[in-house]
Amino acid sequence: MKLPYSLAAVLMFVLFCEQLLGQQGMYTPIKVNTTPTTGYFQQPLSYNDSLINNETVLNKKDARDFYAGVNYSVWSVMSSGRVYFDGKLTYYLNSVLKKLLINRSELLPQIKIYAVKNSSINAVCYPNGYVFVNTGLLAVLENEDQLAFIIAHEIVHYLKTHTKNSLSKKILLKSAEENDGNSAASAYRSLKFSRENEFEADASGLQLLINSPYNASVSIRALELLEKDVQNFTPNFSSVFNNSVFTFDSALLVKNADSAWLNKLKKDTENDDFIFNSKEDIFSTHPDMEKRILAIGEVLKSVEYKKPSVPTSTTEFNEIKNIAEHELVNNLYLFGNYTLGLYYCLKFMNKDSDDAYYHIYLLKNLHMVAYLRSVDQLEKTMTDIGYTDEKGINITHYYLSKLSSTDLRKMAYGYMKNKSEVLSSYEDFVFYQALLTDSYLGKEAAYSYYTKYATTYPNGKYTTLVKKKQ
Repeated sequence: MKLPYSLAAVLMFVLFCEQLLGQQGMYTPIKVNTTPTTGYFQQPLSYNDSLINNETVLNKKDARDFYAGVNYSVWSVMSSGRVYFDGKLTYYLNSVLKKLLINRSELLPQIKIYAVKNSSINAVCYPNGYVFVNTGLLAVLENEDQLAFIIAHEIVHYLKTHTKNSLSKKILLKSAEENDGNSAASAYRSLKFSRENEFEADASGLQLLINSPYNASVSIRALELLEKDVQNFTPNFSSVFNNSVFTFDSALLVKNADSAWLNKLKKDTENDDFIFNSKEDIFSTHPDMEKRILAIGEVLKSVEYKKPSVPTSTTEFNEIKNIAEHELVNNLYLFGNYTLGLYYCLKFMNKDSDDAYYHIYLLKNLHMVAYLRSVDQLEKTMTDIGYTDEKGINITHYYLSKLSSTDLRKMAYGYMKNKSEVLSSYEDFVFYQALLTDSYLGKEAAYSYYTKYATTYPNGKYTTLVKKKQ
């Protein structure tokens, strides 16, 4: 269904306004510099001829294709508008890198590390030494030592040229098996090799950690956090949304795990690419997590590892984790992942119930979820996110899928009314008082709220839209 032009224009304007500066006393999302602050090749398919001439694994043709592909992949990330080229997140990652490589300083010029706007709990290292750490990962990890292990793991992929070696093996297998048609054997051997890469990256990454000031014993927990259901959080909808206007219907969640809706979503996810179920990428990680965790445990025992006498400070990491959590919520909203953004608002509110930022973003996401339901697009956005092993996320999706657009608007309006006293000093909230009332009860009921906004914020970021509404 196409959006009515006027409504689409209003929504686009609202989203534009929300990229502007935040309000006093509330977290302000980082404005990403879209131009790299450090030198980087501008030709996406370029490569250094010396790499081709010195190549020992691939023939020249395959090497040209390989390096051009690597450069194009990194260029795509770097020019996506999602990379934090400067600021606290990337500066912090570089400080961790330096500490990790304190006894391997010759590697520092080869590795370039950046934080990236991405909700996936992952990090990735490209064969040219570019490491990208997702805000989704930073928001989930518990300490700096765990982060150092993940970075060490990614660096080993680069040092051991895993991607290039894997590609070489695939080329050889394909060539050999084109003669006997044994494609199944090719797939199996390729997958096995990938698993070996991961085990090697874990073991060698662990050694990097052992030779640094970091606590290598956290590596097991770091891998566990990459495993299923790491959020360990299921929203309590009744405690959050029950109020004088809206009542949560707990009957909707009965036997939700066995629902036809979730089963269909799981089946669809297995057959396509989704945020939480991307098909295996030669630059990605994390197969066979249970075996990897056991293997790391055995390695730690074999080296008789002892923890450092001085523990890693938690102060800076906690600040970075807090930033990553706020950035994750903002990025999910800006990229249109409203149901997932709503889940993370509930999760982070459970930890910090007084943070106005999460309450306001919860309202923003609810407003957009209600809108998507009204134009029959909500199911599609949930399918785009896909099925996940995170129980709380699936339950959130399931519950929202059972509500009509009117119910969702009522839910948002009720939550707004319930938070009016504690959030009334924030510009975004004053605007959403008007917008959510307008959405649920109509323009006449919202008139006083629009007037309040226009009076309180005559030059506010929503002023142009409010004037049209009055």
